[in-house]
Amino acid sequence: LDQIITSPIALREVDKESEKFQQLVDNVRRLGVLQSVTLRELPSEDGVERYGLVDGLHRYTAALEAGLEKIPANIKSIAEADVLESQMVLNLQKIDTKPVEYSNALKRLLNQNPTLSHNELCQRLNQSRAWLDARLGLTNLHPDIQPLVNEGKIPLSNGFVLSKLPPERQAEYVNAAMTDPVNIF
Repeated sequence: LDQIITSPIALREVDKESEKFQQLVDNVRRLGVLQSVTLRELPSEDGVERYGLVDGLHRYTAALEAGLEKIPANIKSIAEADVLESQMVLNLQKIDTKPVEYSNALKRLLNQNPTLSHNELCQRLNQSRAWLDARLGLTNLHPDIQPLVNEGKIPLSNGFVLSKLPPERQAEYVNAAMTDPVNIF
């Protein structure tokens, strides 16, 4: 980590006070950095190898906070003038998992590990029990409604509310879930 130099033109800042970042630090402390950062070789002025950080500022910063000395990295040949564009392209290449898909994966994980309690999973994921219960609730959505949540046509918080209804009653409230203010219908 001491050979990595952060870019002064980073795509975004690290909010070290945010809950998400603190969760990342906890996960890195427990599991290490699981996804490599992207670096570019910098010219050496003193014979010491140095690398410029192109992608992975949050993972790098979390690794520092967690006290790690080494993290996995890919070294690419990227010119200084192309760093910001590369950061933008790398950011666009990340596709978030859709909410219901993520919820189904949580349910599969619990089913594959029958001795894993909900509370233990919450600890492993650095999430609250309410978060886990809400996420697992999405698996109760009617199959015709799940794509509407995944596509963002129904806000996630309204999807959580809908999932508390019996599947046969959910269709009655779909329009309200799509058009009413978040979590109001």
